[in-house]
Amino acid sequence: MVRQNFEVEVPDGMHLGFARDGDGALRGLLFDDDTNDLVGHAKLFEPEGDWSDKPDQSEYLATRSAEEDELIAQSAAALAALVILGIEIAAPHVKRWWRNQAAPAVRATRARVKSRLKRPRDKSDDYILAPDVLTLADLQPSSGEEIVRSVAMPPWRRRG
Repeated sequence: MVRQNFEVEVPDGMHLGFARDGDGALRGLLFDDDTNDLVGHAKLFEPEGDWSDKPDQSEYLATRSAEEDELIAQSAAALAALVILGIEIAAPHVKRWWRNQAAPAVRATRARVKSRLKRPRDKSDDYILAPDVLTLADLQPSSGEEIVRSVAMPPWRRRG
């Protein structure tokens, strides 16, 4: 982590918030002195002047030697070889599991779902989802009792 120096502008009647990790650091948040309510963010300015003593950012960039690069390449190749070996060892076990357990379970589930889709539905659900549409021919019964029965009862429960 790089530390940088800044000048902070804190308006009168406000203070900076303390960091929770307990190292004595401050956050760039402004709080009201009286209520301790969060008001906003503090303005940070880079200080003017000569910063020749400021460390160059390139010092913090990781540089690897040729030996480290070679070691990384060898490690990656060894890891790839272990993964391939693990796949080769697991393949017969996975095939046997698929053939003996997984594929039959998938087939049984598919057949069960398929049979439920083909099974005649409970017609009481149809009345709730899509009520019967009445036409003018339906509204010419012989008595008022027929109108009530035709509207209140779904068509499959009506008595002829």
